[in-house]
Amino acid sequence: LLWNNVVHHIRRGKLPFLKFVGEMCENIRIHIGVVLIFIVFVIVNGGIVLGDRTAHTATIHVPQLFYFSIFFSAFAWPYILPNVTLFLRSVRKHWLVS
Repeated sequence: LLWNNVVHHIRRGKLPFLKFVGEMCENIRIHIGVVLIFIVFVIVNGGIVLGDRTAHTATIHVPQLFYFSIFFSAFAWPYILPNVTLFLRSVRKHWLVS
């Protein structure tokens, strides 16, 4: 959907495309601000770890992905159940992207 809008505004010309980009940036300005603040934090702190760096090393914790999946499923099931077939059709149609 977003890609179709981008292509549509590119085809309309330079000015409509720049206006579209400006509107998109305005819509996500809060998110851009959070990302910029995080980047400043990482630069000032010298990394993403808080506290003692030897005791708190940043690693991928695979079991935590499972914990998150359970937590997410517990709270998102009212949305997930009605859309399962739509999701599976989309995965089947665009299997390479999935």
